[in-house]
Amino acid sequence: GTVFKRYASTTKPEEIRADIESLLAEQPA
Repeated sequence: GTVFKRYASTTKPEEIRADIESLLAEQPA
C-alpha cells in the first residue's frame, strides 16, 4: 500500500519491520 511505499523511500527495512511488529502487537491476537 501507499504506507509501505512511503516507508520504502524514507525508512530502513529493519525499521519498517520493527514498526510493523509494534503495530501487530497492538492488535488482538
